[in-house]
Amino acid sequence: MNLPEAEYLKPTPVIDSEDRSITEKARALARRQDKITDKAQSLFYFVRDEIKYSGSSPRYLLEHFRASHTLKEGEGYCVQKAILLAALARASGLPARLGYMDLVIHFPFGKVAGTVGSNVLVYNGYSELYIEGQC
Repeated sequence: MNLPEAEYLKPTPVIDSEDRSITEKARALARRQDKITDKAQSLFYFVRDEIKYSGSSPRYLLEHFRASHTLKEGEGYCVQKAILLAALARASGLPARLGYMDLVIHFPFGKVAGTVGSNVLVYNGYSELYIEGQC
């Protein structure tokens, strides 16, 4: 895949990778990492483990989607967490972009079915990081 690296390093209105809180957190997470894969892994685990998943996070204003907002709140749903990971990656010099997919749950999903009425979660957000020539 040809990925225009420079395009996926730039900040955007929501991937605010130049925000001070984002750059400081990225620097702290990657501080002791020499290998690019270790750096990416540290960023990923931070967002996965330290930013609480919350399906009820506000999402009616643009600011609710900003990476710096999600970092400050310490929670977000899949799209907000994906945006945060992309911002941390870009702040660390790793090209990153967002992707979206419909996620089909193939196991008993009780609470999810009651909430969305189906075993399909539409418009699920994720991040792709460009590492060592691959996404």
